[in-house]
Amino acid sequence: MLRRFDQRDREQGETLLEIVIALAILSVVVVSVFASIALGIRVSGLHRNEVNASAYLKSLAEAIENDVASGNYSVSCTPSYGSSFLSTFNDPAFSAPTISAVSFWNGTSFPSSCTTNTVGLEQLTLQISTVGTANSPVTETLVIVVRLPCNTVPACS
Repeated sequence: MLRRFDQRDREQGETLLEIVIALAILSVVVVSVFASIALGIRVSGLHRNEVNASAYLKSLAEAIENDVASGNYSVSCTPSYGSSFLSTFNDPAFSAPTISAVSFWNGTSFPSSCTTNTVGLEQLTLQISTVGTANSPVTETLVIVVRLPCNTVPACS
């Protein structure tokens, strides 16, 4: 008796090897998707910290501008500008913003060492850092130039 083979005889299902290969491909895809999501979350946190640090430094710079405009220009290597902002600063993720360097204009440049020989211009380096983020630390720096207000200098017009 002749047996006739038809399509149903050839469809016996998947082999164990086919299932293992499919699972391996699927696991590679799942791992790569989760890794990219984790990286996106980490980078997003880093960018958020950078933006917040930049905003805090700009707020400190505005407070310094207000202090100088109200007549509190300081000829000192350790000025105390921005106390109004610093007294209200409260973000546990960041150290308090600081004036990390001061230099005075000597007529040709801002020297790296602080000498109080001034002609009414000082360069301040403001700095802030994140606290407790070993994986993605952020340190932002902003350099500003403060000018002695014109209304306090007799020769200024």
